[in-house]
Amino acid sequence: MPLVTVTYAPHVQEGDLYLIFLAARQIVPAGLHCKEGALKPGDIEYQTISSVSLDYTTAEVIIKIEAMDYPERRLNISQRTRDMAEAFATIFPQFKFAVGVSLSLASWKSTAPNPNTTPWHGDMSMGMATFRARQDINAEVNLIIED
Repeated sequence: MPLVTVTYAPHVQEGDLYLIFLAARQIVPAGLHCKEGALKPGDIEYQTISSVSLDYTTAEVIIKIEAMDYPERRLNISQRTRDMAEAFATIFPQFKFAVGVSLSLASWKSTAPNPNTTPWHGDMSMGMATFRARQDINAEVNLIIED
């Protein structure tokens, strides 16, 4: 299960981080899915780290992804990383993103259940992941507005 660490600029709001989390549940599994390392929506662990005024970066949101190294995943990791960065930027045009992926031999198991996500019907394409991410975000925003 990939570990997603988001470092964010001080002006990024908590609500924005939650919406980025909703998108990451779709985008990251789609971006890293491969036969040997099969993933489904929601298969991530997510943590955030606030940057401080002494940090210097041109990106407002840095997404660092750590995942298992599989040969199929490694073959096109640069394209996978670009696809994920573009998907985040498409959904959140108000932020500048930097996305990095580190692959390593490791093991990860969480006993926490995956949160509910939009049904995925087996389509792990980035286009469908972006569509599902928007659906998850819209559903969450509608819940907040109704409350």
